[in-house]
Amino acid sequence: MSSPRETHISDLLPAYALNSLDTDEARQVANHLRTCDECYREYLEFQAVVDRLGFAASSMRPSPTLKGRLISRIRTVRSSRAEAKPVIPWLQKITPQRLSKPWLTAAAVIVLLLVGDIWMAEELIVRAAPPVTTAVQVTPIAAPIITPAVDTTLRTINLVSTSARYKAKGMLLLSSDGLKGMLVVDGLPDIAAQHVYQAWLGERNNPNSAGILNVSNSGYGWVEIKSAPKPLHEIRYFGVTVEPAGGSAFPTGDSILAAYR
Repeated sequence: MSSPRETHISDLLPAYALNSLDTDEARQVANHLRTCDECYREYLEFQAVVDRLGFAASSMRPSPTLKGRLISRIRTVRSSRAEAKPVIPWLQKITPQRLSKPWLTAAAVIVLLLVGDIWMAEELIVRAAPPVTTAVQVTPIAAPIITPAVDTTLRTINLVSTSARYKAKGMLLLSSDGLKGMLVVDGLPDIAAQHVYQAWLGERNNPNSAGILNVSNSGYGWVEIKSAPKPLHEIRYFGVTVEPAGGSAFPTGDSILAAYR
């Protein structure tokens, strides 16, 4: 809701958009803008001009000495801002009375054009400066240590589905000495919670348990084979069946995968 005309702060809005008011006046303007729609719309127009003027400056090639003078000036301004106390806005020092809105707007445009020129010049200097290179210390690489070759070849035995109803497949990975292995299977069908998948090895008519498979919800399972009656590459039968929870002493359920050698 707008206040009566005599209470508007139009003459302060350009300086407020430029952030050049002192602390008390800036607080006064901010409080007024919360309740006056007309002044707020006018402030947005000034702010839009401020946002665009920084990009209105034309490109220029700076003089060779500008970089040093500009950096020195920036450091001086930053140091003075850190120690400065609130002062009377510079716009109010031009004349004892408030300047009219058109003059304030023109002053804001001139100031921002000058600032834009300096900013563009600094950007050109920074981009034109040669890249800084850093010396890198190179550490000699020690000669590789040569060790005798060790046979780590893995042997494999494929297990195939024992029924067209199943899409399961498996592979038994054997260590080079055949004393240990890992059975990995995929595509196992879902079974009831009171059942498990159990692996077997040995003779087809008298196999030994190789352990219960760890099976994920996606039908992927595995079991590590740590002991066998003889080296795994000499065993003639491997298989996977469905057994009651806890496993069985010998196969009792449906056969899912098998390998005969």
